Amino acid sequence: MPRQDSWGRRSKDNQAYPKGYIPTSSSSYDAVTPPTRASKPIFHVHGYHTRQLQDLIGLNREDVVLVNVDAHDDWIEDDRVKSVTDITEAYLDDPDSQACWVYVATKFDLVEEVIWVVPNPKFETYTREELTYGLEEVSERNGEYHGKLHGKNVTVTTLDKLDRLGPNKSVVLSVDEDFLGEAEEHWYDPGKKWIRASKVSKILVNKIKKPLSVSTFRSPAYMSYYLQDEGLILEKKLKKGYNVK
Repeated sequence: MPRQDSWGRRSKDNQAYPKGYIPTSSSSYDAVTPPTRASKPIFHVHGYHTRQLQDLIGLNREDVVLVNVDAHDDWIEDDRVKSVTDITEAYLDDPDSQACWVYVATKFDLVEEVIWVVPNPKFETYTREELTYGLEEVSERNGEYHGKLHGKNVTVTTLDKLDRLGPNKSVVLSVDEDFLGEAEEHWYDPGKKWIRASKVSKILVNKIKKPLSVSTFRSPAYMSYYLQDEGLILEKKLKKGYNVK
C-alpha cells in the first residue's frame, strides 16, 4: 500500500518524498509518477542499478518486492549513505555504488522483500558464503536460501524456482545482463556458459505480472560481443512482453 503522508512532504505532482529528500533538476528520474495497476511499468534500459533507488522513492510504497536478476547480490555494505538525502546524483552515477544499491534499498525501507535470482540453476558456481553473505537468520529450504537484510526477508533462488508473482504483488524488476553469462566466475551452465535471452525474458514475463518498474543494466566489462547481442534481444523481448515501446 502507498505510504501515509507522514512519510514526508509531497511534491507539486503529489509525489511523496522522504523528509529531507530534495530531488535534483537534471534527472528524468526526478518526477516518477506512481503507476496504477492498469498502466505500463516504468521501463529503463542501461540505467545504472542505483537509478532504481529513485524509482523506489518515487513509487512511494512500503510493500515492494524487489526481484533482482543478477550474477551478483548487490548488497555490499555502504556506509556513505546515512540517510536518503545522501542518494544524490553523484552517488547514483558512481560506479562504486552499483554493488550496494540493494543494501541501501533495504536499509531505508524502500522495499519490503528481496528476491535474488542467480544464473546457475543448481548454485554450482557459487559457494554458500557467496549466496548468503551479509544475511542474518540464514536457512536453506527446498533448494533456496532464506535470510534477512535490515530485517527484510531475502530469498536466494533461481529462474526455475521463482514463484509466480501476480498483479496483486508490487514488484520492481531489475535485470543485470551479466545474468546471461559473463567473462568471470558465474556462468549459467559450466558447460554452455550462458543462457539465452529469449528464455530469460519468457520466464520473467510469465512469472512477474504487471511490475511497477523494470530496468536492465549492462556491465560492459562482462559482456562479450555475443552477449551484447543477447542483451539487445532481452531488452526487446521484455519491452514486448510488458507492452512498452
